[in-house]
Formats: sequence, structure tokens, C-alpha cells
Amino acid sequence: MPPLLPGSPPASCFRREVVANAADRFVCTGKEYVFPSKLPPYNLLHKPANGVQCPSGYDGDVQFNGKGIRCRKNDGGAKPADCDFPWSWEVDHKGKNDECVLANNAGPTVPKGITKIQLDIEKARGDISWHLDVRSGRDSWQKRIYKYPASSN
Repeated sequence: MPPLLPGSPPASCFRREVVANAADRFVCTGKEYVFPSKLPPYNLLHKPANGVQCPSGYDGDVQFNGKGIRCRKNDGGAKPADCDFPWSWEVDHKGKNDECVLANNAGPTVPKGITKIQLDIEKARGDISWHLDVRSGRDSWQKRIYKYPASSN
């Protein structure tokens, strides 16, 4: 085994891996903590191994198959489901969620006071989403705002 350099994992971490028709190698498996590479940039003095926390007023929302979080909060109260003109709103369409109906076509609802185009633009952003709460009687939409967690110093 090669000599360990300062900052290297302890020798007990390494195990010998025998490779057919090649030199054996020593492998060490460990955890490495890093901040996400997306903006906003993190404070360079913070240490990822210390963990992260959500800003005040935000709850953690598990992301990336449980390997990370993003922070979210509801923005205002829920808005009832509605339809753009000339679509008609139909409650529990075919026994499921509310839908917008025009002639023989059916499509999704939108939050009251927002057009389908506005909803699609906001859904495409990384910091805003709309959650549809399907319930008997009348569905509602909840706007959510997201932020990245901050490092715990």
C-alpha cells in the first residue's frame, strides 16, 4: 500500500481489491459532503460536513431520492381551481379531479386569477411551483416558493 498523505483517510479504511491480470489496488469508501453546484453560491467559510438548514419560515422538502433538501413555504392561501375563457369548469370530471371542458376536449384546471400560460411559466421556474390538491367538491391550488438551504456554520 502506498504511503498516506496528510489529510488522507486512515489506513483502516482501505481494503485490498484483487484484479485479474492487473496490479491489485487499495480502495477506501467514505462520505464526502459538498454543496450543490447550482446558484446561489455558498459562503466559502462554511463547511458542508456541518450540514445545512432552511431559512426561517421554510420547511425542508426531501429531494434527489432522499439525498438532499430544498426549502419550501406556501405563498398565501390556496386558490380554487378555475378555467381560462372559453373553457368551462367541471367538478370531479369523470369521478376524478376537476377539469376544464370545451366541446369534447378536457384539460387541467388553473388557479383562480391565473391563466394557463402564467401557470406554465411559473411551473418552469426552479423557485416556484403549484401543487394541486384534489378533493371531492372543488380542487384547489397552492403556490409554493423554494430556496436553497444555508450552511450550518
